Amino acid sequence: YVYAIGGNETAARLSGIQVDRIKIIAYTLSGMLAGVAAIFLTSKLHTLDPNLAKGYELKVIAAVVIGGTSLMGGEGSVWGTLIGAALLFVLNYALVHLGMEDIWSDLFIGAIIILAAVLDSTRSRFPQIWSGLKQRFGMG
Repeated sequence: YVYAIGGNETAARLSGIQVDRIKIIAYTLSGMLAGVAAIFLTSKLHTLDPNLAKGYELKVIAAVVIGGTSLMGGEGSVWGTLIGAALLFVLNYALVHLGMEDIWSDLFIGAIIILAAVLDSTRSRFPQIWSGLKQRFGMG
């Protein structure tokens, strides 16, 4: 149902899906899981600071986008997001070991998000190009 609502909320409502109920459940679960993550983070670091996870939003969005979730909604998977998070972790680890400062690391991650958004936009605007690339490289 979440994919249907993300793809086209009006069509989901017209097909009989209780859109408001599903959205409330999704936002409630999201908030609960964010709370659980906060508990894990504070217990790991043995400190409590309201600015502790500042900047994590960018990394979360990057992991989801790298994992193949469309910024326009309606497409994506949990496995893709997990793969995107793993790739982002490896990338961030490499940047830290190369001695990059946090500001440059965040800039690099932001550039990846912009690149993924452009690729997602061209994928939806020019599907024939993407289907040709898939056939050429044996992916579809």
